[in-house]
Amino acid sequence: MRIVRPSKLRHLNVGDAERSPSDLSNGFSRSTHRVSDERDAPDSKHLATRRRRDIQGLRAVAVLLVALNHAGVGFLKGGYVGVDVFFVLSGYLITGLLVSAADKARPSRSEHSGRKHLFTYFSEFYARRARRILPAATLTLVVTDIAAWHLLNLYRAHQVLVDSISSTFFVANFHFASIGTNYFAMGQPPSPLQHFWSLSVEEQFYLVWPLLVAVALLGIAFLGRRDRHNDQPMSRVALRGLGIVAVIITVASLAYAVYDTHHSAVSAYFSSPARAWELGLGAILSLNVRRVARLPSVLLGVLGWFGIVAIIIASTMYSASTLFPGTPALLPTIGAAAVIAAGLHVDQASFAPSRILSLLPFRYIGDRSYSFYLWHWPVLILAMEHAGHSLSLTTNLLLLAGAFLLSIVTYSTFENPIRKTGMLPGSVALVLWPAAIATVLFVSSLNWSDYQNATNSAQSYALPASLVAPAQASLPQSTKTARSGWRPSSPTALVAAVAAVEHLSPIPSPLIPAALTLPSEHLYEPPQGCIARAGQTRSSICSIGDTSSTKTIVVFGDSHAQMWLPAILSFAGRKGYGVRLILHEGCNPWRWAGPERVGECSGWYEWAVPQVRALRPSLLIIATHYDVAPREDAEIKFSGPRSIENITAFGTAVRSAAHQIVVLGDPPGQEQEPVDCLVASHATMKTCSYSPTSGQTETSAGIESATSAFGVFLDTTPWLCYHGVCPMVVGHTGVYLNHDHITTTYAGELAPLFSAALTRVLASGKAARLHRASAGSHRTAAAAPSALGRPRAAA
Repeated sequence: MRIVRPSKLRHLNVGDAERSPSDLSNGFSRSTHRVSDERDAPDSKHLATRRRRDIQGLRAVAVLLVALNHAGVGFLKGGYVGVDVFFVLSGYLITGLLVSAADKARPSRSEHSGRKHLFTYFSEFYARRARRILPAATLTLVVTDIAAWHLLNLYRAHQVLVDSISSTFFVANFHFASIGTNYFAMGQPPSPLQHFWSLSVEEQFYLVWPLLVAVALLGIAFLGRRDRHNDQPMSRVALRGLGIVAVIITVASLAYAVYDTHHSAVSAYFSSPARAWELGLGAILSLNVRRVARLPSVLLGVLGWFGIVAIIIASTMYSASTLFPGTPALLPTIGAAAVIAAGLHVDQASFAPSRILSLLPFRYIGDRSYSFYLWHWPVLILAMEHAGHSLSLTTNLLLLAGAFLLSIVTYSTFENPIRKTGMLPGSVALVLWPAAIATVLFVSSLNWSDYQNATNSAQSYALPASLVAPAQASLPQSTKTARSGWRPSSPTALVAAVAAVEHLSPIPSPLIPAALTLPSEHLYEPPQGCIARAGQTRSSICSIGDTSSTKTIVVFGDSHAQMWLPAILSFAGRKGYGVRLILHEGCNPWRWAGPERVGECSGWYEWAVPQVRALRPSLLIIATHYDVAPREDAEIKFSGPRSIENITAFGTAVRSAAHQIVVLGDPPGQEQEPVDCLVASHATMKTCSYSPTSGQTETSAGIESATSAFGVFLDTTPWLCYHGVCPMVVGHTGVYLNHDHITTTYAGELAPLFSAALTRVLASGKAARLHRASAGSHRTAAAAPSALGRPRAAA
């Protein structure tokens, strides 16, 4: 699944990891603390419960930033910082309420009374949270589940069900982090419930922070026994002690966020420990309102405008390539804290931003910001997926308007009545927690059985032996090319599949692997530790096959080398080679070296080059993902030319150590996920096929040219495409695992073709020098670009 930090919906990338806000919960629009007189000392009363209209206005700003960013408004590429504004608001408001409640819960006259007050402290807090967040959240989850089941294909609808269950238990951030760091799930479309990650972060914070507040304040009160036997509000010492706890947590969390963002940006983005400092910043402000409120009103007004400017700069200057939530997150969070602080003084300056934020339009949107946050993302994503393509900015803005109307209805007829009418008074509201879980699980179970039945049905087929390996039906007859390479013909099953495309034939049934199981399929897995994963700069160099052989093959690259292992190992077994693996998942050539060096990949590359030299292999096979189409706001502005440059540098660096070098061509990728096409209603061989783009053709030609200086380029495209058509199904075999990896089944079926082609290449005796072999096609060298296929029309 693609994790989104969206700038535009038509550019939903992994490293996009979507920065959606949760209004996060705090429906507490009460002000914590307006002070005008020093006689209101810190130990007099921590909370003044007058409503902060400007805080509702700040909510409106935050939710609009996020929603417009998601809609694709070009100048708000950093609008995702709205979620950080919400985190600061939440930490500020909740801490004030908790301190006030904990103050009332202090042991006073008797131990029994203390226990009673402590129980009340926790029960009332979580009951209030339940009334605030669960009704609207549960409604959104249920409606989204039902809509997904009717609008999306079976597989995607099932994914949404899984997402809704993790959201119900408030572990959505962990769920989406696991998907975002799963290399083979990154290309899948974003979930319409992905925005629940932020709500989960907040609820996890509220699971821990109330306990820490209670322990800190009660412990301090116990040590200062004078507080134990009077009814005075919390002492200055107690608040100072809690402030120290908040500072320690905030600083530790910020340090972890900076570290984790640089090492694993996706997991850091969803991480509660990496986000806690943002809520902690609000908590620190909440514990120091008396001091802040004593500042001159003019100074606070200036501070407020500084905060507004900081949020605007972050919203307009940041993008999906900004490392978040590291140090860049300081700008919008400090800005949010400044805006909150500016509204603390009773006699605000006439120019203070709090006056503008208190205007009715801002307050109206702010009151409904939680519902609007919940609805806007499912509306945008479900509409886009149902349409089958990205939507225009105008369409997205109209969808946002519709989502806001939904939020108005939800707020007035569902959310607010439950929260304010006394329908569930006091701790009775705690029943909402199990009720919400039961409701979502019940709705999910209604549709879960359909998916299970379809999966079991697809897996129950047993194919006849004649259909298990269609690619082996015709072994190639080699002919020399103009460059003295070798060109076996394309497999007959592929030619037949292309004919089926032209005749609009239906998808063959059954498929191996079954279409619904494609996302759970894996590439060939060598022993654990043999492939470097995310965060690693080295791995074990594993030996596979004939370990006693004096002839060795070193396979070098990323998961695109891993996917060819069934064919490579088949060749090695036939020819008596031992195989060594030097692989790193996700480390494409553009990441290896140069101006765009990317953390762990450049570190791994620097480690791997000496390893290849030391092994001195008989045959070095290089296979990676060479070309990634440039996308706006991508983590790195990468392209084929950088891959070509780094492949050349690598080949030059190791050519003296390897007896022969072969560079495998990369299968031309596609935009859609195979499972989405194959399980769609009315799917045909035509709809589930594609053509290589001109950019892919150019990159392939560039890699071929660069390889001629140190080895041979083995073009794999003719095993996958014929006359510019690349079907997703050949015979009864699913060709693609996802948008750019072939299935282990198909790689195994290609083993005879691969072995024959590689044997011819090596027999030429020039694989380490000047020639190119093609895995298929009868084209001449001059006709190579057109044989790779016509350019695909822009979506």
